[in-house]
Order: sequence, then C-alpha cells, then structure tokens
Amino acid sequence: MGIIYWHQGDLDRAAAALAAAVAADPGYADAHYALGAVRKAKHEWASAAASLRRAIGLRPDLSAAHYTLGLVLQMDGDSAGARTHLAAAERLRHAAQLAQAAGVATAVGTQKLDAGDLAGALDQFRRATAIFEGYAPAHYQMGRALLRLGQRDASRLEFSRAQQLNPSLVPPPDRP
Repeated sequence: MGIIYWHQGDLDRAAAALAAAVAADPGYADAHYALGAVRKAKHEWASAAASLRRAIGLRPDLSAAHYTLGLVLQMDGDSAGARTHLAAAERLRHAAQLAQAAGVATAVGTQKLDAGDLAGALDQFRRATAIFEGYAPAHYQMGRALLRLGQRDASRLEFSRAQQLNPSLVPPPDRP
C-alpha cells in the first residue's frame, strides 16, 4: 500500500504504510528502500539515509538504494558520502548491464548447443565470458560444450570455474 500511496502523492500515508511493512518484516530490503525514497521526497534527510542504509545493509547490490542515498547525502551536505554511494550505484549498474549482455550471449550459445552447433555455442560462451568473466552460467554451458566436444580437461576447468562463482552449479557426469 505504501507504494500506491507514494504514487498518489500521499507521502505521509506512504511513509506510515512502509514503516509498518518494515516493522512487520525487518529483513524486507525493498520496503526499507521505498521508505527511504519516500522520506527523501519529504526532505527528511536523516531518516531517509537511515532507511536507505538499512536497505543497503540487507542487499548491498541494490543499486537504486545506493543512488538514492547518494542524492540524500548530497542534499544533506555530505559530498564525500554522496560520491561514495553514487559511485557504488554506477558500479552496480554497470555490473548488471554486463551480466545482462553475458546472459544474452549465453542464451544464444545454449540454443546453439541444444541444436548441435557446438562450435557456434562455444563461440557464444567465450563471448559471454569476455563480456563478463564472472558470469557463472556461461562457464557452466561452456563446460557442457567442451564435454560434448570430448575436451574433458577443458570442460572440468570450466565446470570448476562455474562452481567457484556459483556453488549450486554442479557439473554433470563426465561423459561426452
């Protein structure tokens, strides 16, 4: 309800509803973020910063919370803090952009792999890891392609890298 009130311009009701949401679920990072944004709109810099810091504490990867906190700190006269959070927001935005591009290349590669185009698939997975080396699904899929090509040692390395990046990615049985 807090978001609806916020969009309707009723900042007091929005803040009250969002405060109730974070009281009911203190681990709800998005509610802390929204409460911080509403408090920012109300020019309540200190309470906005506190809510946004709580959101960041719960979800350090929440780019919008870093950005909004940067703006709040700027308005409150903390230039150094503002620069820190605005830079963090930009780093996170850029990382998300790279992950999205790597995800597209990986999806194309997976389609090629499933269609039997092993060389084309491998090219796409290499492209994905060149875009974003830390993109675990690309390493995993590259491992699958290399395994099907009979390159067991190379596939093991890719599966190992994928699992380092994302421990839930378990290599398939070692067979072509």
